[in-house]
Amino acid sequence: MKTLRYIFMIFLAILSSCSRFEHMKSVHVILQDPEIRQRYGGEMGALADELKSAGVTHVIVPILKDGTAYYPSDILPQRWDYGTDLLAFRHSLRKRKIKFVAKIDIFKDEYTYCSQPQKRAVDELSSTKQSEELAGICPSDKQYQNYKLDIIHEVMLIFQADGIYLDHASFPIEKNDINSNMQLEHLRQFCFCPNCINTFAQHAQIELPQNLSAYELNAWILEDHTQAWVSWKTSLLTVFMENAHKIIKNIDPETQIMLNILPWKNGEFNHAWQDLAGQDIKTLASFTDYFILTVSDQIPVMRYDEIRLSIEKEIENNSRVIPTIQLPLNSNKNNEENFKESLRYFKDKLIVSDWSYMLKNRRFLNTFISEHNL
Repeated sequence: MKTLRYIFMIFLAILSSCSRFEHMKSVHVILQDPEIRQRYGGEMGALADELKSAGVTHVIVPILKDGTAYYPSDILPQRWDYGTDLLAFRHSLRKRKIKFVAKIDIFKDEYTYCSQPQKRAVDELSSTKQSEELAGICPSDKQYQNYKLDIIHEVMLIFQADGIYLDHASFPIEKNDINSNMQLEHLRQFCFCPNCINTFAQHAQIELPQNLSAYELNAWILEDHTQAWVSWKTSLLTVFMENAHKIIKNIDPETQIMLNILPWKNGEFNHAWQDLAGQDIKTLASFTDYFILTVSDQIPVMRYDEIRLSIEKEIENNSRVIPTIQLPLNSNKNNEENFKESLRYFKDKLIVSDWSYMLKNRRFLNTFISEHNL
């Protein structure tokens, strides 16, 4: 009898391990938002209590923005005045068994974009104008890569995070929410700074022509060396993710890595995943626990399912794609009904973009609590 009980306990432990993050009711919480400050002040326990009452299992929290750390950092140049609140919040979540997921922007950084113009992402017209709105940073810059990897390491040591959410881990993309009507030819290609071109040439083992203007050289690469260009872009991001994975898992193998990817199907828009974003889902799957898709009214639930199935086929796994419902919603439908429909559809796991928005619009919060109880 004892042997059977022992076997049963092992089985439950294995089952629990395999299903971690299988059910998720997650929400983005930005402690700097006025609604958060006004409602809770520094009472992080009160905020954690309300999240627990709402049935939240995971909280995604930005821990830095544009050179400012929201915690006591030795790496970032500036600190938020209320940085200890984030540490207190993490402690309060742990006491209530809510998972803490630290969100870090990778190749988007307004501070670096403004203070180090040589790191700005350059488009195929040899211009940084299109990357300005995106604060897009050259993904091949080793110094910048190490800067973000050092931040990931520091965050893991300080917060012992249950998850790390990596956003903008791609080559710059002009639109945040690209739907099925996207015109590929309207989007700029990045990155054609001298550093990128030289590292590409080394990767492709080609000699760059010396008699071309910058614009002509960029066109030559895109027209005559397309596959090599895409291979270089995807390998660069894969190596970065491999390094991030090694840092995170060496500190805590249980920490889950979440990667925000673009809402496309495999092969769609002339393989825009790879060609534009530099994201090769199949290779990134080795270093990513969950792929995050941001959905909205531009991506109806049926369209989302097409995308999800395409990704799952690519990575040969049916439980690693998680939708984010973007608030506020814009629709011809009643917004609350549309939100309710999305909550019902994504019943096993989902992320809602904005706790602050729901605080301001309490009907959304009531729907969030009542319609998605895990």
